Amino acid sequence: MLNTLTTFAVGNSHASTDIGTALGAIFIFMTVAALFSLAFSIFAIVVMWKLFSKMNEPGWVSIVPIYNTIVLMQKVGMNPIWILGVMVPILNLIIAIAVMIRLSQAFGKDTGFAIGLLLLSPIFMAILSFGDSTYDPSKIDRNSFAFLNGDEPSTNANTNANTNAGAAQTNSANSGSNTDPWVNGDQA
Repeated sequence: MLNTLTTFAVGNSHASTDIGTALGAIFIFMTVAALFSLAFSIFAIVVMWKLFSKMNEPGWVSIVPIYNTIVLMQKVGMNPIWILGVMVPILNLIIAIAVMIRLSQAFGKDTGFAIGLLLLSPIFMAILSFGDSTYDPSKIDRNSFAFLNGDEPSTNANTNANTNAGAAQTNSANSGSNTDPWVNGDQA
């Protein structure tokens, strides 16, 4: 009986040593993970701060959670109401693809760079932020993902012709002998 109690006591001392070693390893792993996460977060903040500064926005905008996405959408010519679409499962992928394609176009990059922005965002955002490319919104193709546009797409000859025809029609209606003040534009 004494032999059994001794074996049990010795067995527990080895078990407590194993638990202590395991807890120590977990603590070290968690500390390293936390330090890595902190370093990555600081890197991401610096990259986004610089990117927003290159787009002529204050750097602090990059650290405000929802506002930064709204400003980024505006900078790439999208209607900021699409921030609501980010919460819809499939639509959020379409919006992310459109933002990255238009962001790469705004900095004079091609579609391959946009794919890099989608798959390896921190690296490619750093390239945009610290590279020599400059932000030029006139380089954005307004016809790609046109339904996301924040304003009217650039006008073409047909739109101008229709606008001119409408103006001519309005002028001819006003020059007639119609005495209705609402037609002539003489509202009281």
